[in-house]
Amino acid sequence: MGCIQSGFNSSAYLACVGVAPVYPEEQVSMFADRVGATGAPWIRPTAIAFLRVNRMIYWKNQPGGLYGDCGANTASAPSTDQTISRISGQVATSDPEPISKGIITLVAQISGIFGAAHQQAVMTEQQTLCTVTIKYNQFADAMEAALRGGQIALKDASQQLESVHQSLASALSHIEKPYDAPYGYHKALDALVLFNQEIIYPSLVPTNSVSSLLGSVENFLGLSATGSPQSPSSRASAGIFSNPLLWAVAVVVAIFAFRGK
Repeated sequence: MGCIQSGFNSSAYLACVGVAPVYPEEQVSMFADRVGATGAPWIRPTAIAFLRVNRMIYWKNQPGGLYGDCGANTASAPSTDQTISRISGQVATSDPEPISKGIITLVAQISGIFGAAHQQAVMTEQQTLCTVTIKYNQFADAMEAALRGGQIALKDASQQLESVHQSLASALSHIEKPYDAPYGYHKALDALVLFNQEIIYPSLVPTNSVSSLLGSVENFLGLSATGSPQSPSSRASAGIFSNPLLWAVAVVVAIFAFRGK
């Protein structure tokens, strides 16, 4: 953790590792605070730095980029492109969602790395932190691509994220102690998951997809399944296709979406 020093903050951290921020601190710091990223002076700034690039960062002795000197100290970690390409090649050509199946396999791979108690016992702290960092970032790359391409539903994306979250958090919890590095990384991971579920993933859903348009229509009309006004909370759970008026609107939206392709 060589970038941590007196007066440490998220900007200094990112400058030290040579990673440019994507988001300003004031837009993301609330997520670090909501998960309780406190306890040692470095924990909150580190979590905020991760949030500002929407990725995890780790190194042991030599900082540099997202992974520093992780190198051979990690579990097997092929690139996201290699993983998705290999998995996609195994999926039938008639399958409309090869990337979403690739993500499911990647999630299973992550679970497998940390699933056995023996594997967790023999991994050092550095190996665990490196592997958690690399695997989370691989998953983030793949999921963001799938969401942008309309190849996975927002609800499914959130469920897969939570599955990865549980696997990685479990691995960290086995080695963490109050306010040490695994503890801080656990808090940063919690903050990233919250940030992505609430902000990033919804923002990546294509705005011209039929499902997005239908959801917008339902929200705009503010109608329940019976055609009567409803509250925002009940509106979210109402079925759009159970209302004749919404059926008609859905058909029109689908026609325009088809013409636009």
